[in-house]
Amino acid sequence: MNIFTAFFYPTFLGFLTLSVMLRQVPFRNRILFLLGASFPTGAGLCSLILFVSYLLRPSEAKFISLASGLLIVTFLLGYWIRYHRENPAQHHAWARKINLKDKHLLLEMLPSILGFLLFTITLVTVLRFYSLSAPMDIFGGGDVRYFWTLKAKFFFRSPEEWQGMFSPKLFWTHTDYPLLFPGILAWGWNWLGYESLLWPPLVSLGFYLSCVLILVWYLSSYVSWTTGWIGGTFFLVLMSYLYWTIYQYADIPLTFFITACVLTLMAALRSDQRKIFIVSGLLGGLAAWTKNEGLLFAMWVCALLGGICIVRYYKKIRTPFAPFLGFLLGALLPLLAAGIIKFFLGTHGDYFGSGRTLQNYQELLFSGWDKTFTILKAFYVLMTPFEEWKGLWGFFIVSAIILGMRKKENRGNFVWVLFWAVILINLGYLFIFHITPHDLAWHIQFSLNRLILHSGGLALAFSFESLTFIRKKP
Repeated sequence: MNIFTAFFYPTFLGFLTLSVMLRQVPFRNRILFLLGASFPTGAGLCSLILFVSYLLRPSEAKFISLASGLLIVTFLLGYWIRYHRENPAQHHAWARKINLKDKHLLLEMLPSILGFLLFTITLVTVLRFYSLSAPMDIFGGGDVRYFWTLKAKFFFRSPEEWQGMFSPKLFWTHTDYPLLFPGILAWGWNWLGYESLLWPPLVSLGFYLSCVLILVWYLSSYVSWTTGWIGGTFFLVLMSYLYWTIYQYADIPLTFFITACVLTLMAALRSDQRKIFIVSGLLGGLAAWTKNEGLLFAMWVCALLGGICIVRYYKKIRTPFAPFLGFLLGALLPLLAAGIIKFFLGTHGDYFGSGRTLQNYQELLFSGWDKTFTILKAFYVLMTPFEEWKGLWGFFIVSAIILGMRKKENRGNFVWVLFWAVILINLGYLFIFHITPHDLAWHIQFSLNRLILHSGGLALAFSFESLTFIRKKP
């Protein structure tokens, strides 16, 4: 086995899973979506398979995880082939025929072609920079060394003692953190048979490119191809995402799952297709399986979707809560895995299992406006540097104002879901900093610059969609 087959397998698993879930569903730019979402989805599923294998039989977990994964792929592939043989009409949407002799059409496509060329040149430049920068610190940043890779080594080196990763005696391991990133690292090492130093950077790069492609998919589907390519290019020049990709932090995978979950939720709300709600739920559940912040995000997105369903109920729409139930169905397995860690394995966390009472949290939360002002000032300081964010958060504010001015034109397209998702994610972090058990200045210094990443993709999508007056029809 080589490293390319290790990367191809989860990508193929994700492709088959999403293809089967989205069968018979009218879905815009399906192939581009699958290109963007297949690897992260497959990586999340591989980590879940690995986790379940270790829960059931640790001594044989390596073999069980690989064998069961291959069995699942075989079953999905057989179903996919059978479905497409019985439904040959489904093949028509793979590509659009273009008449090269139609000069008017080619003139209309010129902005899209130029946007694609700009995107391609920027992508090649970024990949070249990554190839030169990643080897400078092949082991990743501090968090990677002290708990992400450390937990992966428990999986790979000590199958029968793997639960030692949850011991409170291991300093800096964050015992209650979900295991998507360590799981996919260990899964790749099991596939290869050794601890490849190239595997973690390749995984990190896969998630980064998936963030780019999922934004291109959304903007090209609901605004225009030109906007999609320019939006993807804009994301590529945001150096914070590339920086944390090089250092292999799990915040990039979490950024993908948060962004992909909300963007597919937008697609589901606009089309009212139950299967897309399930896909969105799966991506949201995988966010919860990535980091504690993903669990907080899952709460926010459930609150948003729940509010929408309540409005549907009062409007007397048929099956008003079907979207919420579909979302929960998709998120069930990853949330269950995260719950097992929280309540049964990693019970010594910074918040859950810390021994603090509700009164302690109330005292920290209402400890004065000085703390709130300090946190908000830190958000401002870290969101405004042009060299890192290229004015994205200023675009976000301007977009919200413009959208508010022409809100009649945007009724029914749910674009405000993007806005509120960004606001709620950052309000959640504002709350967390209020009740942090760590020194506030230290906690802000070492985490806020990464926490802002989680909502940046959604802010970009909202800004580009809101500032574009010409868009595709529903």
